[in-house]
Amino acid sequence: MSEKKQTIYALSTATGKSAIAVVRISGPKAYKYVKSISSSMPTKPNSSVTNILKDNRGEIIDKTVTTFFKAPKSYTGEDMVEISMHGGSTSTNKFFEIFSKKKDARIAERGEFTKRAFENNKIDLIQAEAIDDLIAAETEAQRRQAQNQLDGNFSNKTKKIFEKLK
Repeated sequence: MSEKKQTIYALSTATGKSAIAVVRISGPKAYKYVKSISSSMPTKPNSSVTNILKDNRGEIIDKTVTTFFKAPKSYTGEDMVEISMHGGSTSTNKFFEIFSKKKDARIAERGEFTKRAFENNKIDLIQAEAIDDLIAAETEAQRRQAQNQLDGNFSNKTKKIFEKLK
């Protein structure tokens, strides 16, 4: 199956113990796959609900906040679900164990959500690079610079120059 048709998933927050862990799922079967292990899914796009994730035996994995983003109004431009669950490894490991058995679903590669956002024209190449810069920023000046690029300031300037040159 082509990369574009696969549903991808990954932990979007740092690993380790924390109050919240966010798992992101994107692709054609994101909603269907999360719904298959959920007690209640958002019925309206771009909304969140309190949800209970259950394994195939009906055992509760975790009580979560689940958000559904309908394409093209998502970060990646695809149907996307974000699950805010309790931090720590047991809940997320159980989720990953269940999702590893889903057909046409796989763990996302590093930066793949942003790659899909770029491929679906949600962001341009400068903005994609700015996301990495923002994550890596260690100073306030670096953060500000990355945020300006992410906001499209540099892209807009280069587009204006390009138009003048044409």
